[in-house]
Amino acid sequence: MNKNLLLILLVIIILLVSFSSLSGYFIYLESETKNDFTIEVNDKDYNVIVGKPGKELKKYPLVIYHHGGGYRTLEPFELHKVAQMFAEEGFLFWAPERTPWAPERALETLKEAQVMSKEILDLAIKNPEVNKSNINVVGFCLGSWVAFENDAQSPYVRTVSLLGFGAPYDDTVLYDYVTDLANNTDYSKISAKMLIMVSEEDSRVDIEVGETVRRKMIQANKTIDCVEYPTGGHLSLAGPKNYTTDLVKYLKGEKINTSDSIEVDEALKKKLERIRKTGYW
Repeated sequence: MNKNLLLILLVIIILLVSFSSLSGYFIYLESETKNDFTIEVNDKDYNVIVGKPGKELKKYPLVIYHHGGGYRTLEPFELHKVAQMFAEEGFLFWAPERTPWAPERALETLKEAQVMSKEILDLAIKNPEVNKSNINVVGFCLGSWVAFENDAQSPYVRTVSLLGFGAPYDDTVLYDYVTDLANNTDYSKISAKMLIMVSEEDSRVDIEVGETVRRKMIQANKTIDCVEYPTGGHLSLAGPKNYTTDLVKYLKGEKINTSDSIEVDEALKKKLERIRKTGYW
């Protein structure tokens, strides 16, 4: 067999192997996105990532997940994997994908998230597959502010879970916005049960606004639970490893280890002061 023939055979083998790998890749992409759908907000289409349980039911408990501002730029996880995880736990999962974060358009991003949260909840209420008595909204960071402000007062929302909830140190306008939100919300109008999950080592947001929410919820005779993890930074709450076991238990009505308060220790407070003085603001 001459060298040219060997070379041709080698090229054919490489192409066949590559095609097989690519076919598997595209099949994987198709399988993970086949339930996704789009919604139109302000004349723009947005993808909604869907996770659906393998077991067919007439109606499903629903988790609506609002990601943070740093999705695709900072947050270290793939939402399709989170969708699959919730689907395996028996939940229908919807996560609308918003425009990636840009510091110069922070308020615009927040407003976009607010409009989208209303649209997706309206769709859930009208969807015949959704169990209207078991709609749960989860938000991380920026998504948690929207869930707190927009969804907690809806009579259709059973639980609202706020992950990495806090006032952001890198934007004074948003810091004031979230602080005012925690202090000035009319808690008497909140109908959902609430869960706050934060990390003591979070240096990106002021998690003590969560203590304001906890205290005011209790004063208003509302149901709230808090989990303050001793380790892990802000982004640790954006991935499936650190929080989802507790989160799934909570959504299923099972007991989890909760905290009586949310407090930043003095050492971290001093560190945060240094961050602010060195230009974080």
